[in-house]
Amino acid sequence: MSETYINYKSYCGAWLKIRYVQQQTKSSKLVVIFPGMTYTCDMPLLYYAFLESYFNGYDVLALEYGFARTKTGFKDEELNEVVKETTKIIRQVNMEEYTQLLFISKSFGTLVAGEVEKKMPEASIKHLYLTPLKESIPYFNKTDCVVVTGSDDEYFNPHTTEVPSGIKIRVIEGGDHSFESENNDRNIEMLKNIIDVYKEFLHSSTL
Repeated sequence: MSETYINYKSYCGAWLKIRYVQQQTKSSKLVVIFPGMTYTCDMPLLYYAFLESYFNGYDVLALEYGFARTKTGFKDEELNEVVKETTKIIRQVNMEEYTQLLFISKSFGTLVAGEVEKKMPEASIKHLYLTPLKESIPYFNKTDCVVVTGSDDEYFNPHTTEVPSGIKIRVIEGGDHSFESENNDRNIEMLKNIIDVYKEFLHSSTL
């Protein structure tokens, strides 16, 4: 594993330290991980997304946001700034080396990922949207994507949320917005199911 960090001064003044891990043998595949508003890339769902991506031969770029670094909270009017700087951070990687580009995003990160793709029209991107927000639905028809949500997700309940036909939605039974329940054995089982989704997503993207 070759691990480096991209240091980037955020619009809010904080210095971001973006983890970038490359395969020992040069890879033509990159996964970019978009965290949630408070759900970081070090937390279980995204940590295992990182590991599975690397184990399946992808280089991995794990993002963070300026407002999360400063812990000042997010304001709606900051979204454009978050999207602009996230796009700039991704472009610091030599994108010409990659023929496959996957975005794995969580919650608020699904909004950022959808908007970033608009700013990268030259790239062919496949998305895995984890527990998306309802505001992310317009991106589903415009992107090659898989959507994963919990049956008890208060922000995106698959039983009550209307989505475009033909969209691949995987529902994790009993899961809330963090794929958690009051039963820890069930939480471990859900995490295993989600890791299986990662494996399927990463493998299908190489076909």
